[in-house]
Amino acid sequence: MVEYNYKSGNNEIDVYSLYSLSISEFIDTVSELEGGYDELFPCISNLFTSVLELSDNLTGFAIFRHDSIEDSDKLRISYFVSSAYSSEEFRPVLVNAAQLIAEKPKDSPWILPSSELPSLGDDQEEILFSALIVPVGPTASGCGYAAVFYHEGAEAHAVVGSPRVDFLSKALKLAYLACQNEMSDARFSYILMNDYLTALPNRSYIYESIVYSLQTAQLYETKFAIMIVRVNGIKNINNALGIVTGDVIIKEMGALIKSAAGSEDGTLTVLVGRLSGGDFVVLLTLPNDSGDENSDGAILNAYCESIIAKTGEYVEVGGYKLYLSTNIGVSIYPYHGDTADDLLRKADLAKNASKQHGPNTYKFYKKLMEGDADKVLFLSNNLPAALSSNQFELYYQALMSTGSGKIVGAEALIRWKHPDKGLIHPNDFISFSEDNGYSVQIDSLVLDMACRQTNIWRDNGFDMAVSVNISPKHFEEGLICSTVSEVLKRNSTDPSKLKIELLESILLEDFRVAVEVINNLRALGITVALDDFGTGHSSLEYIARLPVDYLKIDKSFTMRLDESPSNKVILETIMTLAKGILVETVAEGVESKRHFDFLKSIGCDYAQGYYINRPMPAEEFESYILSL
Repeated sequence: MVEYNYKSGNNEIDVYSLYSLSISEFIDTVSELEGGYDELFPCISNLFTSVLELSDNLTGFAIFRHDSIEDSDKLRISYFVSSAYSSEEFRPVLVNAAQLIAEKPKDSPWILPSSELPSLGDDQEEILFSALIVPVGPTASGCGYAAVFYHEGAEAHAVVGSPRVDFLSKALKLAYLACQNEMSDARFSYILMNDYLTALPNRSYIYESIVYSLQTAQLYETKFAIMIVRVNGIKNINNALGIVTGDVIIKEMGALIKSAAGSEDGTLTVLVGRLSGGDFVVLLTLPNDSGDENSDGAILNAYCESIIAKTGEYVEVGGYKLYLSTNIGVSIYPYHGDTADDLLRKADLAKNASKQHGPNTYKFYKKLMEGDADKVLFLSNNLPAALSSNQFELYYQALMSTGSGKIVGAEALIRWKHPDKGLIHPNDFISFSEDNGYSVQIDSLVLDMACRQTNIWRDNGFDMAVSVNISPKHFEEGLICSTVSEVLKRNSTDPSKLKIELLESILLEDFRVAVEVINNLRALGITVALDDFGTGHSSLEYIARLPVDYLKIDKSFTMRLDESPSNKVILETIMTLAKGILVETVAEGVESKRHFDFLKSIGCDYAQGYYINRPMPAEEFESYILSL
C-alpha cells in the first residue's frame, strides 16, 4: 500500500500513520490541523479515495449518531460531500441510508448496494452509489454508524473482511470519536444544564438560577417564589405500563406545568425545571409593588391553581387515558429564607404538608412544618435500627361477640419501644414507613410476633385468633401470600388462628388482583377482613363480589352514634348488606354500653373498642381475659 500524505495549510501528515495512532493521539493530531476538525472529513475522504483506489470517485462521507431519546431528534448526521455535488443534491442519499440503517442495524461492517440507494444526476447521466457502513462508538449495536459513499466500480475493492476495509473501519471509528470530542460548547452546556428527558432546566441550572435570583433580589430589593410541584403516581405507571411510558408521562407533565405557569401572567419571569423523578420547580419573580406576604400569596394562588387544573387533565399514552394528581409547596424570598438551600428545603416541606391534605392541593411554608421535618429526620435515623434490633412490641385489643359477650379474638397493634423516647404510637411512624419502603418489613415482623403469641396462648389453653393489619404496599407488591405462608410454616401456627385485615382502598387499585390475592390467602386456611369499611368509596357491587369473611366497620360510624342519628341508619344498612352477601360484621370504636347494645340489636356480630378494653401488652391481656 503506497504512502499517502494529506496537506493541511503548511502541515503535511502521513494519513496512514494518523490512523495508527491511539484515540487520544488521533484527536490531538486532528485538532492541531490548521483547519481543526473542519479538516477531518476531507482528510478521511481522501484517505478512502486512496485506499479504495477511487481517484475522485468518492461522493460523500457521513456519521450517523443515534444519541437522542427524542423521537423527533433520534438521528444526528454529520457529513461531507465532495465538490462535485451539493448538500441538497446529496440529501436523499443520506436520508435513505439513515432509514436503512435504522431498519436493519448490524454489529459488523456491511455494504449497502447501489440497488438500495437513490442515484444522483439526471436521466442522461445517472450515477449509482454504494456505501460501506461501519458500526462505531462505545457499543457497536445502535450507538452510531459511519458511512462512505462511492461509485464507478469500487465494489471490487470494498470487500467486507479485507485488509483494506478493516483498515478503513478503524479510521471510521476514530473519526466518530473525534467528532464526538468536537461537540460544541453550546451543546455541551445544554447537556450539562438541561434535563435529558424533558429538555427543561435540570437541578444544577435551577440551583444556579435561584442563587442568581437571590443576588438580584438582594441588590434591587425584589422578591421571588419557589414552587415545588410533585407529580403523583409515576411509580404506579412504571410498574403497570413500563418505564418508557412513565418517561413519556414525565415529559408530558413537564410541558403542562410549563404551559400553565407561563400562561398565567406574561409580565412575570418564570423558569420551569425538573429536580428529579416526578418533582418539578417553578421559579417566579414577584412584582415589587405586590405588597406584603398575603398579597404575594394571592398571586401565587392563581399560579398553583392553574398548574393543578392543567395537570389534572388526562394524558393519553398507548391507548390509555391516565389521570395524575399534583401537590405543590411554596416558599417566598425574603419571608421564608435567604439561601437557595433554605428556600428549596422549605418549599419541599410545604409540598410534603400538601400531600397530607390529599391530591391536587398546595401549601405555603409555615414554621410549624419544621416539626414535621424534625420528625422525619428522627424516623430516618432511628427506624432502620429499630427494625434490625426489633424494638417493637404488640399490644392487643379484644374482639367480643355481641351475642355471647365472650372474647373470641384480638387485634394485634404495633408499638415502638424506643430506648430513649419510650413508647411511640404507630400513627407517628406507619405513614413514614409506607412512604419510605419499610412497611413490608414491619408487616412481616408483626405477623411473626402475632403467630408466636397465638402459639403461646394455645399452650396456655386460650383458643384465641389474632388479627393483623397489612399495609397496602405489601398487598400491591404481591408479596403478602408468600409472606403469610412462610410465617405460618416457620412458627407452626394453625392458620385458623390468624386473620388478615386489608384496607377497603385496595379495591380501587385493581379489583381482579384483589380477588385473586384474597382467594389465595383464604386457601392457606386464614380468614380475611375488609378493614375500615365505609371509608373507601368502593362500589357496593364490588363489595358483594369480594370473597372476604368479615366487614370491619370504620370506627367513625360507631363513635358518632350519639351525635349523628343518620349513622344508625348507615349501620343498619351495612348489616343488611352483610347478611345479604353472607359475611360477618365487626364494629370498631365501641366506647359505651349504649353503643354495644345498639350494635347487638341490629345484628352486628362482633364489637371492638375502649368499652371492652384498651390495647394492652400480651401479659396484661391474658390477665384481663382471666378476670372475666
